Amino acid sequence: MRLELLEADVAELQAMGLTPPQALRRGLGALGARPTYERLRETAVTPESLQELVHFYADQAADLRLLRFTYATRMPAFERARRCYEGVEQKTAELRRRVVPELKARLRAVREEEEALERALRERGLDPGRIGPRVPPAQAIDPRPMPWEGDPEPLTLSPPPVRSSLRERVLARLLGWGR
Repeated sequence: MRLELLEADVAELQAMGLTPPQALRRGLGALGARPTYERLRETAVTPESLQELVHFYADQAADLRLLRFTYATRMPAFERARRCYEGVEQKTAELRRRVVPELKARLRAVREEEEALERALRERGLDPGRIGPRVPPAQAIDPRPMPWEGDPEPLTLSPPPVRSSLRERVLARLLGWGR
């Protein structure tokens, strides 16, 4: 069996006077007596409720140590994934700022041309709805610019409310109490 521990856990065991194999034996011995439910069931202050609380605390502490161990041993992979995710987010934002507005502008121009051609057909007495395929409304692209596609508007904050002085607040309380 292979046992891996963080240095912080080894130092904590040594402070308690235990070696890692001793701690493992104690933990394996207590595993059989450990309750398997998720919440405390005993409500009164009894020896059973105290034992249940000890098991519950040990279970929660073990979960926390497993999370800490996983984070410590997989930190490089987490960092790589974070950098990759941020890179994708940055590229997506860049595309939205650079490419999407141009495409929507071209789409607006095509729609204007389409409307002009439809008007010309109507003037000649033809129904433009009978010509060519129709785009279902669920698949149509909205040509209006989205908020992130233009220049960002500067944030403006309203001024903070005027705070009365300490003297005014004390007087207001005193006058309110006197009524």
